[in-house]
Amino acid sequence: MPYGVSTGDLDGVASAFTNASSDVERLRMTLASGAGAPESSSVIGSGAAAGEYARAFGQWLHNLDQLSSSLETMAHKVSAAAAAYAQTESANTVQHSP
Repeated sequence: MPYGVSTGDLDGVASAFTNASSDVERLRMTLASGAGAPESSSVIGSGAAAGEYARAFGQWLHNLDQLSSSLETMAHKVSAAAAAYAQTESANTVQHSP
């Protein structure tokens, strides 16, 4: 069986990246809204410990932003690849038709 890629498969991969990006963004919003914020009652300790936690928490939120952005970029690139693949496949089919 020859190897092939369907545009539907590529669109499915693009959708998976978009869904993953949305999941990461929801997680980030949940954390940022207070679920794990340094000001929440779950943070106990001295001012220095709270400061360290706040810096780590800020970095975690930043990393989640970066991950979400990267996943969304991948979704756009795979979607563009699907469109280009479909266009090329269509052009080749028309060109080789009897």
